[in-house]
Amino acid sequence: MEKRRDIDKDKNISKRLAEELQRMKENSHVLLSGSEYVSIRILRDTPSLREYKLMVAFSRYSKPRLYGKVLVIKLTLPEEFPKMKPRIEISSGGEDVDLNLGNYLENLPPLRNWNPDRHLFEVALSILEFFNNFAVPACVICLNKITAQDYENTVRCRNPRCLSLYHKNCFESWISRGYKRACVFCDTPI
Repeated sequence: MEKRRDIDKDKNISKRLAEELQRMKENSHVLLSGSEYVSIRILRDTPSLREYKLMVAFSRYSKPRLYGKVLVIKLTLPEEFPKMKPRIEISSGGEDVDLNLGNYLENLPPLRNWNPDRHLFEVALSILEFFNNFAVPACVICLNKITAQDYENTVRCRNPRCLSLYHKNCFESWISRGYKRACVFCDTPI
């Protein structure tokens, strides 16, 4: 009788894992299209249904220091899944992108408030939303975000370590008020 319960439990878990995989496949276009700043691709390079990798790619409209960068986030489902939440880790990324993001990602609402009815796709969508907000460039003077439409009308700091962005109008207004023609942060001439 005990063995029968274990077999039923295993069938339910593998059914749930198969459902998770199917849901991720069905909704991957939402993640891949992403936003103007970031997109996510689901990688399946392991036969295990317990491991998912999300490749986060930053677009040309994201913050200049993130442009072209790629992070790989690994979601691992514990044996007790779905009772236990998935483990999340950043398995790659440049040193300038690695800002202890693991702590932030662990506290995303679907992971922080995990319950057995939640699905991995909710976690993936939450990761997309987090990086979308994280990657939004902002004008250093007015602090408003710079959209894809604004991108052509921006001024950029020439210092490769800074790369601050300014709305052209904001920067011209800044100079007309008597400030020098230099980056607000690093003082590099623009």
